[in-house]
Amino acid sequence: MSLHAKLIGIFLIVGAGTAAIVDSLWQQYQDAVETWDRTEFFAVLERADSVLTRKTETPHELLHLKARVYWRLQLFTFVEEDPKKRLTYGDKALTALQKARKLSGNPRLGAVTQARVYQMMASTGWQNGAMYGPKTQNVIESLKETDPDSYFARLLESTNLLAMPSFVGGDPKQARETLKNMISEYPDSLELRVQYGLALNKTGKKDSAKVVLQRILEENPAHRLARYYLSEM
Repeated sequence: MSLHAKLIGIFLIVGAGTAAIVDSLWQQYQDAVETWDRTEFFAVLERADSVLTRKTETPHELLHLKARVYWRLQLFTFVEEDPKKRLTYGDKALTALQKARKLSGNPRLGAVTQARVYQMMASTGWQNGAMYGPKTQNVIESLKETDPDSYFARLLESTNLLAMPSFVGGDPKQARETLKNMISEYPDSLELRVQYGLALNKTGKKDSAKVVLQRILEENPAHRLARYYLSEM
């Protein structure tokens, strides 16, 4: 059990303020992201539900967190090639986001998470691709309207260009160049570098792609997405 998980348990016992609990839950989530620890992701969900049963000042934050966790669980089902669970987690994420938006009064809350969830759902077959692909693009366009040069707007557009077939606008070369430029701005982002490795492979640069992904695994051997893409080359 992580330090933050233990702290949350203590907070719940002594009746600490929900702000402290929410902060610890977010940190526990970040720890699980780093280690790719599925057990910790489920623990975050369980503890978030426990806090939501109490009166809390910011239930929308916990619901948004739950949506983020479900997206992370979708990534596990992606590398495990389990489309049924990917759709199930996607539905749960979207339900949590809908509730969070209603409670917060912010209809754009969690837009990045929503786009990521749609992307995962679109990867479950051509029919779902036809359904969720346009939904993903709509969210990306709304993000670009707000800030076209933002990290997430550019990242999500690039991942969409990588995922979409060419006949509906897919463009791995454009994605590769955007991701390459972004890496110079955000050199520590493993997420960017994983997608860049994928883009290199999709544009015929397999050896360079392998180098990129192998370096990621040297930095974080637990990175399952990098390991999955490498194993597929």
